Amino acid sequence: MAAVLLALLLGCPAPVVPVGVAPGLPSAFRVEGAPPPFVNDDGQVACAVMGDVVAAPSMAAGFRDHAGRRYWFCCDSCAHLFDDAPDRYADGSYLREIGKAHGNTEPPACEEAR
Repeated sequence: MAAVLLALLLGCPAPVVPVGVAPGLPSAFRVEGAPPPFVNDDGQVACAVMGDVVAAPSMAAGFRDHAGRRYWFCCDSCAHLFDDAPDRYADGSYLREIGKAHGNTEPPACEEAR
């Protein structure tokens, strides 16, 4: 458990694939009338640009709603990148691309978020 908390605090990313709202989603992300958040394979809310886990809305750099889903961001830079090309990031394919470019299935962590 301590290792998981440490990984979250350090901003270690998880591979991101939008899968809908997971049953274990923290209640802070369950907002009536709001679109479901973008989540990774583990059902964690994650930054759509860099893949960093966003543990709580208060820890996010903001969010955007796009195509029926809410996207939370680990830093302002990621939010601006998403604003410029939301369709590039919305389905998780960008994260899979950059993960493969770095020789693994996980994207690099966002430096601004650290």
